[in-house]
Amino acid sequence: MSQLPDIIDLTNDKDTDQPTESSKKMKAIGNFIRQKAANIGIPNDKPFYVEQLAASAALENTIAELQQMLELAWQEGYDRDGAAQLNYRVVGTHKWIGATEAYCILAHLGIRSQIVDFHHPTMADGTHPALFEWIAEYYTNGEIENLASNTAPNVRFTNRHPLYLQHQGHSRTVVGVELGDSGTNILLFDPDIAIAHSEDSPAKLKLFRLQLGATRRADQYQVLYPLPVDQAEIPKLISSLRIP
Repeated sequence: MSQLPDIIDLTNDKDTDQPTESSKKMKAIGNFIRQKAANIGIPNDKPFYVEQLAASAALENTIAELQQMLELAWQEGYDRDGAAQLNYRVVGTHKWIGATEAYCILAHLGIRSQIVDFHHPTMADGTHPALFEWIAEYYTNGEIENLASNTAPNVRFTNRHPLYLQHQGHSRTVVGVELGDSGTNILLFDPDIAIAHSEDSPAKLKLFRLQLGATRRADQYQVLYPLPVDQAEIPKLISSLRIP
C-alpha cells in the first residue's frame, strides 16, 4: 500500500451548505494533489514535480481555486472537447467533473497523468475483477520503502502514489490493497463516510475497504494515476487505456 492520503472530494449541483457530490469531487482532487506533495517518492529519488507541488497553492486549495486551475488548464489548451461540454466555465458553479478534469488540473501543475478506463463489468454478475487485479498489480509492483522497525510485519509500504477512482457521480481515493486467502480488498478513503473517533480499529478498517461485490453499483470505473514526465510531454488531447 502507499502511505495514506487525506480524503478527497469535488462540488454538487444544489446551492446548500451541506457537502454536495460535486463539492466532494472537487475536494477529492484537492486532497489527491496535497497527498502527492506530502507523500511522493523515496527521499533520494523524488519525481521532478515534487518542488512544483510543494510551491503550488493547491496545497492549501479551496474549491474555487481548483475550479480556477481547471479553467486555466482549458485556456492552455487541455481537453478542448471537455471544456466545450462545460461551456469553458466552472468557477462559481456546481457542475460535476471527473477524471478528465482531474487530468487537466494536474497538467496545469506540470504533472502528466494516465486515465485507465474499465468500461464494462468483466463478470456476469456485474462486478469488476479486472479493476481489482489492475490496482493490486499497481501496488504490489511498487518499490518497497524502508520504514521504522515497529511496522507490522504483514504491512508493506511502497513508493506508489494514491489513485483517483471515479465512477458515475462519485470519486474516491485509493491508498492500497489488502490481499488475503478470501480475496482482494481495495483500501480507500470515501468522502461520503464519516469516521467516528470513538470507533475501535476493526470497525474503522471496514469503512476503508471496498469489496468486489460493491463494484456492481456502476457499469464503468476510471482510475487516474501520475506519470514521471515533464510538462512539455503532456498531451492536450486526453486518451485513456481501456481494460479489457
